Amino acid sequence: MFFWPERWMILLPFSREVLIIGLVFMIVYLWYQRQMQHKKSAPVLKNGIKKGIAHFDAQFIKELGPLRIMEGQLGGLAHAEKELAMLVAPESGVVLKPVQSRGRGEREVAFYEYQRLNPTPIKSFLCGYYGISLVQRKLYLVLDDCCAGMSSPCTLDIKIGTKTYEDDAPKEKKLREAAKYPPQAFLGCRIVGMRLFDSSGQNISMYDKHWGYDVLNIKHLEHKLYLFFYNVKQPYTLILAFLQKLDDLIHVFEQNSQPGPFVFISSSLFFAYDAAFHLSSSSTQHLPRVTLRLIDFAHVRSENRTDSASLVGLHTVRTALANLLRQSTESFHPSDEQQNDKSSDHAQQIFSSTSLKPTPVR
Repeated sequence: MFFWPERWMILLPFSREVLIIGLVFMIVYLWYQRQMQHKKSAPVLKNGIKKGIAHFDAQFIKELGPLRIMEGQLGGLAHAEKELAMLVAPESGVVLKPVQSRGRGEREVAFYEYQRLNPTPIKSFLCGYYGISLVQRKLYLVLDDCCAGMSSPCTLDIKIGTKTYEDDAPKEKKLREAAKYPPQAFLGCRIVGMRLFDSSGQNISMYDKHWGYDVLNIKHLEHKLYLFFYNVKQPYTLILAFLQKLDDLIHVFEQNSQPGPFVFISSSLFFAYDAAFHLSSSSTQHLPRVTLRLIDFAHVRSENRTDSASLVGLHTVRTALANLLRQSTESFHPSDEQQNDKSSDHAQQIFSSTSLKPTPVR
């Protein structure tokens, strides 16, 4: 076999041009894939803000009444600057949440707009949405106040999901987020914050995300949740009321229809009850009024598949609540009449449910 080096030398300039063209093509292709993935992550992202503004009733903003900074705010925005804090309109029963930067706010608006135009089963677990408003040159989502009508609201924020980053996030961010709270990878949840009124209904205790970092297993989670649910005279009925709502939410996630074509990343379960009512009432005839909502959608993705990462967290929380319900029965003795009501029937179903088993780690 013979070689002609001088002929190969002639091809070198062309090889260099081909290499450059190939690199340019690869860069353009990767950019295109990234844009398509971003487009899929929010079906109405392109016009989300415009639709939100168009949907908002101009007359409604005039009827909001005076606005003030929300007290006792939990979660990430609780530690943000005042100009990024949530606002509350007590007279109207709504809150104003800042539209976040870097596309996160647009994605959240797009999610609410999608649910408004194409409602899915998950909508019944969301705060009511009224569009977005411009207040002092800042954009805000206008949502129902989950604590409206409560004189002493006790609130709990639990972030669900086995991770807090998106699949296409840079490797450095994935490592940084995973290192914040490693147990989330198998528990599927972490406590973001809690707000409690004491027995007098006057003094407030606040717990932030650092308080929840020492939760290493379900037993530890039970100890934290004990403070929230055993803050009242009848923890049995309080826990049972929340469990019924949580079961309904899990049912939506487990259906083939899913809660819609979405996967939730860094979303939270928001629990709320009125301590003033539960500390003064000793009635066990009816389940109390409680609020359970799914909140925070800055990282929601449009993927038509089962959201197994969120389900891990939902089942972990359910297991912890069911174990607390078992403990509460030791001090709760319903009458014969009460044993025949729907509350007792549902409690028996909870105790016999196979979903009380911890979700296996994969």
